[in-house]
Amino acid sequence: MVFYLNKGLILEQAIVRALKDYFSVCGAYDFYKNVSLNITNRHPFAKLALDAKKGARSNMSLFPAIIVATESDDKPGELENLVDVSGVKLTIEDVTPGENAASPLEEKGYMMMTPEKLAAIKEAVETNGRIYGVSSFIRRSDHIAIEIWAENIQLKNELYELIRLFVCGFMKEWFEKLYEENDFSLFDDTVRGQRSNNFNVDFGTDLSGAMITFDADYMIEQTVIDTDLVDENIEFLEVINHVKGQAGTSRSVVIGGGDGAESGGGDAGE
Repeated sequence: MVFYLNKGLILEQAIVRALKDYFSVCGAYDFYKNVSLNITNRHPFAKLALDAKKGARSNMSLFPAIIVATESDDKPGELENLVDVSGVKLTIEDVTPGENAASPLEEKGYMMMTPEKLAAIKEAVETNGRIYGVSSFIRRSDHIAIEIWAENIQLKNELYELIRLFVCGFMKEWFEKLYEENDFSLFDDTVRGQRSNNFNVDFGTDLSGAMITFDADYMIEQTVIDTDLVDENIEFLEVINHVKGQAGTSRSVVIGGGDGAESGGGDAGE
């Protein structure tokens, strides 16, 4: 049986949550209580364009809007090796619940970890004593854009300043601690801003825009566990070709020998 254990990072969603927390703590929601601050990953222009196509009236309550988007996802330029690969093994300790009723495997935060998949992994460990696999650590770099759109130029400028201070200030330290396991890095020298000279009049009102962009590096993980492996000196990994729905197996070189890590975890494929 093969289990795919995936741990990603959707950075733009994390930044939206962080901005909402920041605006709440710094008092922006109370200070600008006469407007509804819309912090989102969904660009309001898309909704306005759809409304215009239907002949519906534009909904200006969407503004002021702060939109976080990933403009590109690339390999960090200074790194030649895209993926770090190492062996991994799971033991009974990895799947045994602790005092907080969560096993080390669950606490890893892997995607799509359903009770059924967790039970299947635990059963495999209990049957075999330990199970083995391969972990791939993939380094990526996101180019993030934060747009600000408002009907009032002064409000747009003030929101821009609040966000610029956050991106250039506490956000770097906060995210580098919060996503330390992802080896997160935000580079101050990549922060670029355009406070003024962006306008939109396509939806029946004058909107003023601003933008801040920056680059952030981080690491994501995919671990593949194969319960048919019986030796920690892993040389080959046989993976059932579930993607094509074939009943046979394909064999490929994944990793040389080695001790491997003590834990892994995640979402399972059968």
